[in-house]
Amino acid sequence: MHARIATADERARIWPLITARYRNYAGYQERTSRQLPVVLLEPPAPGDAR
Repeated sequence: MHARIATADERARIWPLITARYRNYAGYQERTSRQLPVVLLEPPAPGDAR
């Protein structure tokens, strides 16, 4: 598995889905000055030895 931070466009699309299901994330985002990262998990590419 490969983890990466979502791009700005991916985050803009995914963040509303996250906060609709897990409302505490929206409240936490409002209380902090940093942008909470969205981490995406992707399967390894074929032949990747990870």
